[in-house]
Amino acid sequence: ILCPTDFSKHAMNAAQYACALADKLNSALILFHTYESPADFTQGQFTITTNTEDLLKSAASKNLSALRQKLKNKFPRVKLETMLETGAGYSEILSAANKQNVDLIVMGSTGTNKLERLLMGSTASRVLQHATCPVLCIPKDAEFNDIKKIVFATDLKDDNILSATKLVPFAAAFGAEIVF
Repeated sequence: ILCPTDFSKHAMNAAQYACALADKLNSALILFHTYESPADFTQGQFTITTNTEDLLKSAASKNLSALRQKLKNKFPRVKLETMLETGAGYSEILSAANKQNVDLIVMGSTGTNKLERLLMGSTASRVLQHATCPVLCIPKDAEFNDIKKIVFATDLKDDNILSATKLVPFAAAFGAEIVF
């Protein structure tokens, strides 16, 4: 399971949800963070240079380690790994999912409004559109309470039926009902 995080409250909730899933499924969990290198701007004849990318990487690494430890304390049986990359959020998430050959991406959904999605899109919606594995978006207040029922929206085309068959082992792990 790949769990992207930006260290926000919503992402922390999704990470806890992902850990609970990983624990139940006896699966490994990769906590993933990506950051973008800042653009360098100069003004006038004086330029102050600092290695901002190193500072960002160091801060992100510390936050990722702290999150891993917090989750490890709460979910000691889950094998937790971390991954840190630089680049645009959604494309790096998709790349990491492919490189690591993950079965599931679990990520937070902040519920951006329609105007924000129209102007810039959201990371979660882009991952949903382009991922080659299932993506589970966790609303900000959702808590993991086992999975009892899964709703599968379908137009009954062949690709939907194939996807539904892949859902069966997941549902079986929870003893969950699938409603089409």
